[in-house]
Amino acid sequence: MKTVHCILQSKGGAGKSLLTWLLAQKHKDNASTVFIDLDNSTSTSSRRLGSIVGVDRIKTFHILDREKRLDREKILELFEGIAQSKKFSTTIIDFGAPESEEFLKLLTHHLEASLIKEELKALGVELHLQIVLAGRDAFPPTMDYYLNLKKANDNSFPVYALINSGTFQDEDAAQQTKQTLLAAQSSAFTFGQIGTSQSGQDILGLLSGNGDVSTLGLVGRIQYKKIMREINELPL
Repeated sequence: MKTVHCILQSKGGAGKSLLTWLLAQKHKDNASTVFIDLDNSTSTSSRRLGSIVGVDRIKTFHILDREKRLDREKILELFEGIAQSKKFSTTIIDFGAPESEEFLKLLTHHLEASLIKEELKALGVELHLQIVLAGRDAFPPTMDYYLNLKKANDNSFPVYALINSGTFQDEDAAQQTKQTLLAAQSSAFTFGQIGTSQSGQDILGLLSGNGDVSTLGLVGRIQYKKIMREINELPL
């Protein structure tokens, strides 16, 4: 059975690319994991991750047509290709904001999640939906997307709320959101508490290709290990 993790959120800037970069650090030595970048506008992940996991484990794929609408045949073609891969058992897909919105529309108006699940099961593919939540002004739209996707999903695929702590007012606010979701029987995790210190800025600088983890100072390395501890607890 192939496992596919879709990182989704229709609100730009919520932290999908940061999460994908951290996951690349987590899986850099796992040759059975491949990353697919669906962000048609920026190809952010493919540019950032190649130096971490190797260019042979970074793929790009476009699922939107000329009108920026999701091509149903393309998304199903993507899943078929994943099923046929003999090299990779785990796939992490970074959806861009437009692609995430179109994926929600697919489940809401075109193909029931239960039908997709049946076909993917026949292909030997297990889908997991990882929804990034951000704080402050981004909280209402990111939460709306999460709730709407859960409704459209109708318990067909596992859905996880990944809370980007660094976008909340403070760590307590992020943890409160997590506890609220857990109380509602949702699967919720936190990540990304990088902070605004110099060490935090140094870590963020790595996302732009400015060195690697070995170039961080002592405080930066300690902070990085703390961040990765949370990443290692994520279900992907």
